[in-house]
Formats: sequence, C-alpha cells, structure tokens
Amino acid sequence: MDAEGVLREALGSAPPTSAHRAPLLGVLARVASARSNPEGARRYLDEAMRLARHSDAGLLPMLEQIEKTIAVA
Repeated sequence: MDAEGVLREALGSAPPTSAHRAPLLGVLARVASARSNPEGARRYLDEAMRLARHSDAGLLPMLEQIEKTIAVA
C-alpha cells in the first residue's frame, strides 16, 4: 500500500507527456496486478504503452513483458 502511494505521488509530479511516466505506470500496473486489481493494471499498462510509443519505444519490450504477466494473473 505504501509503495503504491509513493508511486502515485511520483506519477503526480511527472508531466503528462514526460518520458518518466511510462515506467512509473508500468510499475503501477505490476502493483495493481499483485493486489488482484486486473482492471487497474490494464489501465496503467495501456497508458504506459501509449506513452512509450510516443516517447520511448525502448520501453515497449518491458511493458509487453508486464502485459504477459498480467494476462496470466
């Protein structure tokens, strides 16, 4: 719970188009998945992938791996 709060706080300080948002969203997707919240995980992951496609396509493999993990959870 504390980790999620810290991540959300960091996300709140990152500008909407910042390259830092995608990795934060990816980690939040993992946290949501671990907390049995697949809908939240999917929302975070979708936004992370959208941002990565526009700002840092190098993040896509990491995000795709998270997607596989969420799909089996």
